[in-house]
Amino acid sequence: MRTYAAIHKSSRAGTPRRVRGSLPSIRPASVAGRVEIRRILHGPRLQAKLTVVGAPDDAYEREADRVADEVVRIPETAVFLGAGSGAGQELSAEGGGARREPVSEHEERQTLRLQQEEREESLAPPPLTFDVAETNLEPKSWGARGNVNAGADATRTDITIGGPPNSTIDVEHCRQATPEFGHTHTNDPVGRMATRFKHGHLTNRAGGQGRVFNDFQIDSRGNNRTITYHAPHAAGEVLLTAQIRGRADAAASREVAVTTQVEGLQEYMTDHPNEILVGQVENHGTNHWGTAEAINRMHNIVDTFRESWVQAAPAGTERDRDDAPTIRINDFNLEHGGLYDFRDNWRNPHRTHRLGNDIDISRSVLINGNRTWLRPGQDQVGEVYRILNNAIGVNPEDARHWHVAV
Repeated sequence: MRTYAAIHKSSRAGTPRRVRGSLPSIRPASVAGRVEIRRILHGPRLQAKLTVVGAPDDAYEREADRVADEVVRIPETAVFLGAGSGAGQELSAEGGGARREPVSEHEERQTLRLQQEEREESLAPPPLTFDVAETNLEPKSWGARGNVNAGADATRTDITIGGPPNSTIDVEHCRQATPEFGHTHTNDPVGRMATRFKHGHLTNRAGGQGRVFNDFQIDSRGNNRTITYHAPHAAGEVLLTAQIRGRADAAASREVAVTTQVEGLQEYMTDHPNEILVGQVENHGTNHWGTAEAINRMHNIVDTFRESWVQAAPAGTERDRDDAPTIRINDFNLEHGGLYDFRDNWRNPHRTHRLGNDIDISRSVLINGNRTWLRPGQDQVGEVYRILNNAIGVNPEDARHWHVAV
């Protein structure tokens, strides 16, 4: 039997021997772990005095040598997948545990690229926030003088804006030259109110409140704020452009198109030779659009006028409905509603012709092909005036026309 002194001498001179006992299976997860194992295996250590020593080269000693050799053979430069990753793991046939395989070069490059993108995003300045709640509005109504915020909820929308702390956001709003909305001219209207008729305006608070502004300040904490865009009086498409002042990067600007129109309007078509459509100008090719109620009202006016004119024939005579004086039907509304101007005169008399419920009928008619201005009286002109006035159901608004509000 080998003595303690012999065993101790052998341990200092060569490969350390293991005493009888169980050795835990070690699976280092890092280079530091492997260095620590080697230090334990080869470095100086304290050992308790043994009373029983196993035989040389017994089963326990062989198992300890095998595990130590396996640990030492782990490559120093191996790169392992992180804990919890299921990729690249396979079971050890000997130990039954999971062995992690090295990460491929492609996966390593992909990881580095993602890390670089995350660093760049963290260093990028905050982007512009510009969220328009509603992009389809109705044309703004005609409010009381000086009340720039007049109008229903359908004529305005909240906009949430945000940017870096203490930044200034400039917002422009310009109506686009879109002939399909009833306007073919591009000249800007004159005056501040006229500009609002065409392009709309912005106020610095939510819900249509506040004062008119085109630039908005973000507070020192970078909190978002809510402003209001008010639709123009005229139908069309308005392009809202927001920009963080002093920045030129793509994340500092936004564009949103807002459409202003009245949907569902119908075009009035003449049914008889006793009616003609007038009032078209070069800037507005069609101006006889209205709601279904307005269309029916005009048809009833013409039918009633023709029938009443036949019944008013002198005793012993007969009249043909198609020979009745010709009514000159003036402006209804534009195809998409909204205020329309007369050659860039945005403060024209048609302030109520906005939603398709208004009709203008001229006081001049054609009698036997001749244009005649109607007025009260006892003659033939007075008779036509009375018949048409009764068919319309309201008195003339002025010396030029009747105005019918449906």
